[in-house]
Amino acid sequence: MGVKVVPIETRWAGFINYCYLLVDEDAREAALVDPSWDYGKIMDVLDAQGVVLRYILVTHSHLDHINLVRRFSERFPAASVVLSREEHDQSGFGEPGDRYVRDGERLPLGRGHIGCMVTPGHTRGSTCYLWEDNLFTGDTLFPDGCGICESHAAASALFDSVRRILSVVDPSTRLYSGHCYHVANGLTFERAMKTNIYLQIDSRETFCGFRMRPGQKNLFAFGSLACEED
Repeated sequence: MGVKVVPIETRWAGFINYCYLLVDEDAREAALVDPSWDYGKIMDVLDAQGVVLRYILVTHSHLDHINLVRRFSERFPAASVVLSREEHDQSGFGEPGDRYVRDGERLPLGRGHIGCMVTPGHTRGSTCYLWEDNLFTGDTLFPDGCGICESHAAASALFDSVRRILSVVDPSTRLYSGHCYHVANGLTFERAMKTNIYLQIDSRETFCGFRMRPGQKNLFAFGSLACEED
């Protein structure tokens, strides 16, 4: 027994998303990250785990990450919908009773805690969640890339967020993002340093220039790769 991460791949039209169930097997408690697209598939996973859902964690408010949030909050009214105050203020997403967290807040789950790290860039209030040795990044960071930015100012904010993540996480921490491109989710940061050029750039100017370079194609060509378990 202990803790485990259950990745759930969901699809709609050309979108492929990954949501995650965080399970404390001893306490039989769980948190669900970014439920999207396939309600039945996610419910099957929840039922199979036999857990009490404590939180619905929102990394950011883009539709492909939140389209099932309200359906699950209605199904599990005792589960708190969690997102950053900054994301709520920017997007308007959220309802009375939701939990708007600040950077550094910790959410109890079982015998441990989920750390909330506000990482602006992809959106102003994008939030990563650190649980045990796992970081759930939404579209802030992928195993081989990072989220799109609407401006150079946003790219600059993302640079700060990425450098901060690297200063906080252990090399053995596993990265779980909202999409897969050419490298599978679940790899360690030690390995991601070799597959993600954005983790290798330590110049703000270079980072922003590369992120905002013209002529980029296939921004939403989300690949489908099995999550690594090694």
